[in-house]
Amino acid sequence: MKCGYTSPLSFSDGDLDGLSEIIFSSFNKMLACLTHFFNETNTRKNFEVIADFYTIDPNGAGSTGRSYWESWIAMGRANFEEFGY
Repeated sequence: MKCGYTSPLSFSDGDLDGLSEIIFSSFNKMLACLTHFFNETNTRKNFEVIADFYTIDPNGAGSTGRSYWESWIAMGRANFEEFGY
């Protein structure tokens, strides 16, 4: 059975004019990335795991969403270096 959720996903703070670039290529890829994230953060840092999204979703997170996710990686790394978490 194939799921019909294939529309790309963007981020918005409520203002439709402010939609972000596509950060996941589909709902299924978003779920795959989030499932991976929750499984892997038991043993790895959040900012290390987010980089795996590029491989899991090369057409979304690894393409148009790359700059969005790179900002989260940079913020997570900075927090870890400064505060230890």
